[in-house]
Amino acid sequence: MSATEILPDARYRRGTFIAMAGYVVTLMAAVFLTDRQMVSGPLLYLLAALPGVAIIGQLWVTLRYLRDADEFVRALLAKRLIVACLATFGIMTVWGFLETFAGVPHLAAWWGYCLMWFLLGVSSLFIRDSK
Repeated sequence: MSATEILPDARYRRGTFIAMAGYVVTLMAAVFLTDRQMVSGPLLYLLAALPGVAIIGQLWVTLRYLRDADEFVRALLAKRLIVACLATFGIMTVWGFLETFAGVPHLAAWWGYCLMWFLLGVSSLFIRDSK
């Protein structure tokens, strides 16, 4: 490997840091500006969407990492991600029906992203091989 090549792990960490820094900055700006009612109309919609765009960037970085990782890491991470995503879909769907029919408090959809990463961490405790 030449000195100019960047390992997939380093690229993933750098990309995730950049995306999450963008997330924090745009979220803080959205909270600050909306709490003070300083934006409205189309600019409000754009501002509200920007933290989500940063999250999409982070997910893209994760997909790139999956593409560039070796075969074992790719298979292991894919298995963990699939389990975490399926569990997230299941939990969020059940919660949605509880909202609709049982009147439980509304849960904003962006919590699904947080839940998926939490469940990825949990799945990593139990899924140790790619078989």
